Amino acid sequence: MPKMTPHLFIIILKCTAPFDRTEQSIVPHREYLDLYYKSGHFLASGPLVPRTGGVIIAKAKDK
Repeated sequence: MPKMTPHLFIIILKCTAPFDRTEQSIVPHREYLDLYYKSGHFLASGPLVPRTGGVIIAKAKDK
């Protein structure tokens, strides 16, 4: 069976909670991101400017 080539995805995250609430979750959020970096699924990520969310570039077989 042929090996599937992974697709690249751009994931745009929008914060719906107030900034002071989302700031409290930044450490667990980064730990969660690290799991996917280590698995090779996430290639790059960062906050939006102004800080209203973030962007992740990921690779996967499908959505």
